[in-house]
Order: sequence, then C-alpha cells, then structure tokens
Amino acid sequence: DTASKILAEMMISDARGLELWKKKGKEWILSGGVEEFRNRCQMIPCSKNQDELYPKYEGLAGGRFHGHRDKLPNDMSEDLAFSMKAIAGSLVLSLGLESMWQCLGPLFEELLILSPDDLRREYSHISDLP
Repeated sequence: DTASKILAEMMISDARGLELWKKKGKEWILSGGVEEFRNRCQMIPCSKNQDELYPKYEGLAGGRFHGHRDKLPNDMSEDLAFSMKAIAGSLVLSLGLESMWQCLGPLFEELLILSPDDLRREYSHISDLP
C-alpha cells in the first residue's frame, strides 16, 4: 500500500516538474542552465563524464517531490527510508561501494551540488518545506 502511495506522489511530482521544465526550455533550474549544472558537478564525483551530464529528474525539487506542500505521512517516509537503506546495502554487498554509487549517485547529484541558499531561493515557489 505504501509503495502505491509513493508512486502516486512521484507521478504527480513528475508531471508538475515536467511542466516547469518545458517552460524553461529544458534548462536547469539555476541561471546558467546545463552549463552551470556541469560546472557544479565538477565539485563532486559525478557518475558520468562531463559531456553526458544533464539534469534529468524533473519531479525532484532539491531532494523533494515537486510541488509537495506537506510532509509525507510517517509510515510512507519510514517505509521509503527503510527501502532505500535496504537497496543501498544490498548493492554494496553485491557490487561494492563504488558500483553502488554509480547506480544510486545520479539520484543525489543535483541535490549535492546545490547550497542551502540555492535550495531556499530556487525552490521556494515549488515546495515550501523548510
């Protein structure tokens, strides 16, 4: 039941994010667009080479679901956290740490390259969670 609720939230977020993405002409949320995204990715061990770097998760807004105004219910967030830990742990055991990061890293790259001020400023109209 929790998985279907999270999937529903993800689909709504993707639709909202895609709408904004199209308005911006497939550019990244910060001024400077894709070039700024690539420049910032040099600060972290990104999973792809520089020419392949491109922001791709329209439904995520600085690590949050796009347009989501309320916290997820505790049961959903606890189940999601447990599932993520289980997936990461199993990938480390089966593939090793570096290969696990190659699998999961792209989910976190955009979040890792944004400062707290960037998050507050750029996503204030998308999600008002502190």
